[in-house]
Amino acid sequence: MSKILVADAAEVAVKQYKCDTAAVTMEAVNRLAEAGAAALVREPRLQHSRKHAAYMLDMSVSQLADYIKANVIKVRREGGRPVILDTELRRFIKEDCKKPPMRGKKKPPLSAKPAALSEPKLG
Repeated sequence: MSKILVADAAEVAVKQYKCDTAAVTMEAVNRLAEAGAAALVREPRLQHSRKHAAYMLDMSVSQLADYIKANVIKVRREGGRPVILDTELRRFIKEDCKKPPMRGKKKPPLSAKPAALSEPKLG
């Protein structure tokens, strides 16, 4: 266990129990240090909400919704709520992230002529 972690645990013990450092035993310090170290080690999440996934990808929720709508990011539904798997987020990060399609009306290609300007067909 690192000395810094033990020193931090000693400070916590002093503040928590309102006693001087001489009264704090090494056993109490070690217990607090182990509890603090255990609290720092977390199990990784296997699935994320849209809000948390957007935070992890550093984008807005609406941008993430565009990627989901374009089927670039796959979503599962658990109890009616959309859930994004951690493996799906990692796959999205590893691949070349394509931009989602534009919102709103799709613009026609520049080569296409509007219907009013096209030549009428004669029978």
